[in-house]
Amino acid sequence: MKNLKFLIVGFGSIGKRHYDNLVNLSYEVYVYSYRKNKDPNNVNEGIKFVNDLENAIEKVNAVIICNSTEKHLEVALLAASKGKHIFVEKPLSHNLNNLKNLEKKLKSNKIIFASGFMLRKHPNLIFIKELIRKRELGKIYYANASIGQDLRKWRKNYDYTKGYAANSETGGGVTLDLIHEIDLINWLIGEAEIIFALLGFNKELNINTESISNISIKTYGDIICNIQLDYLCPVLKRKLEIVGEKGIVNWDFKTNIVSFTNKEDHTKVLHNLEKDFERNIMYLEEMKDFIEKIKFNSFDLSQFNDACNALKIAIGAKLSFKNESLIYNKDIKIN
Repeated sequence: MKNLKFLIVGFGSIGKRHYDNLVNLSYEVYVYSYRKNKDPNNVNEGIKFVNDLENAIEKVNAVIICNSTEKHLEVALLAASKGKHIFVEKPLSHNLNNLKNLEKKLKSNKIIFASGFMLRKHPNLIFIKELIRKRELGKIYYANASIGQDLRKWRKNYDYTKGYAANSETGGGVTLDLIHEIDLINWLIGEAEIIFALLGFNKELNINTESISNISIKTYGDIICNIQLDYLCPVLKRKLEIVGEKGIVNWDFKTNIVSFTNKEDHTKVLHNLEKDFERNIMYLEEMKDFIEKIKFNSFDLSQFNDACNALKIAIGAKLSFKNESLIYNKDIKIN
């Protein structure tokens, strides 16, 4: 079905990445760009820009939602009401409102839904997922996931204080912004039953959102996990540690190495990639999966449910800090 047509909504860095990947896969792609409408000098030769969002949605098969977080659900609901397949970048939204409405539309129109958790396509993490499935670690006791990078270094020639990260109303703050690690724990270890969080607000960054988020959860499988997210680490750090009865698995995003330390304290590399591993492969693979589901009409709500679960933990973490209390997953209701 090479005649599939896609609409990219939002043309920031991630929107441009999805655009390039879809074009390279030989699909027809249209773009609704909020920035282009504001900046007449933003001209990209050959790109099919559209000005009428609703009319553009009518003419395509699927909508790729890459606009600011607080607008995700608005566009998703519009696309779903017209029976269009939907890919939403992370996080699904900035709150839990209208998720039931979207779920209802997905079900009634049998809409294919995908979410942008590209780490699930990282070969190292797929390998770890298989280790866990085969119970190679035995019983898992606890896990730690962390990511940190100085927000000021994320993009060149960009005023981060005016971007989404600096504004809680647009879904900013490290808890939602770096939600990949929350999803990673859900995917590898299991869904949270209890959530507790401490948030840090760093004046040095001059933003009104949290710059540090330390989230502790206990899964329904009685596994303790800690998730640490920050906008402050001087150099990029992204790591995962899983401790089980047979040993410890460590993953380092920067080296693309999965190592295992056994009970005798001997460490060996279990899985590694070339240091120049092209991270775009993850984005390309998640888009290929979305397209395959469309082609074969493979309707299911698994990715929608996963996106909701990650969002619930992020919102639960914020509530935990605000209320200075434990938050139980069962008490967090999507609306």
